Amino acid sequence: MDASVMSVTEVSFVIIHGDPPGLVIHASASTPDSGWSHARLLPHFYVVAPPDGIWDFDFVASMPILAMREPSTVQAEQLALMTPPWFKGVRVHAGSNRLEAHEPARILFAQEAMTLGGPAIWPWPARRAATVPATAH
Repeated sequence: MDASVMSVTEVSFVIIHGDPPGLVIHASASTPDSGWSHARLLPHFYVVAPPDGIWDFDFVASMPILAMREPSTVQAEQLALMTPPWFKGVRVHAGSNRLEAHEPARILFAQEAMTLGGPAIWPWPARRAATVPATAH
């Protein structure tokens, strides 16, 4: 069962100039128990642009079936290939708080981002080709 994480502890984003352009949002959060999995950031979709220009995301994860009662940490990344024209920052919501980031942690060009390893959800063809296993003929 999915639920909001307990509290967001860190939020940052990186802007990537390339074809396609990208925005990678990273967040960390605390959970009340160990064993939370499949952490992700769910974007809000807007009919009208938010007046503050901040893009909202909900930080959710799958709750453990059996858990040890000790606080833990989860992390999630979200890739957006299209940044809305009104974009000025991100806000990540959790069960007990929310955090905002207004300035990018870095601004990269796609080639530089690939050299650094990029996020696990990288869309650029050079990264995809490097991670797809060859098939035997």
